[in-house]
Amino acid sequence: NTVYSEAISDPTLLLYLLSVLEPRNMKSPFEIYVFGKEQMHRLTCRHEESLPMAVSFKIHSSSGVVGINTTIKPLVFSIETESLASKDTKHETFSLLGLQKEIRIYLDPSRHLPIRVSGRNSTYGELILDLSDARLD
Repeated sequence: NTVYSEAISDPTLLLYLLSVLEPRNMKSPFEIYVFGKEQMHRLTCRHEESLPMAVSFKIHSSSGVVGINTTIKPLVFSIETESLASKDTKHETFSLLGLQKEIRIYLDPSRHLPIRVSGRNSTYGELILDLSDARLD
């Protein structure tokens, strides 16, 4: 069922890769391969239905600063991870911005910006990271 397969060298590039994909042409699920610190990970990305959500952030560009305060229906992707280490090797835990499990990425469909990244980690539990400023230079 893999319709898109790409390898990236830094987990944060996943945010960029999802933001440039054309949602109308995208099949779900699709896989992305990411190099961790010592191992490769297979990420299975699934498009999920979403509810409207309020967003508030600033966009900084060469023409000035624009404040965005609105309600949107985001594109949401859930991310499942699997370490591709050999059976004899201890599996490395995948991490995206400190999130390790139940990772979800929310994108503004009109601006193609990641507006929220949520998930869990072993130290703090559930974390939600919301966009506050974006620089478009």
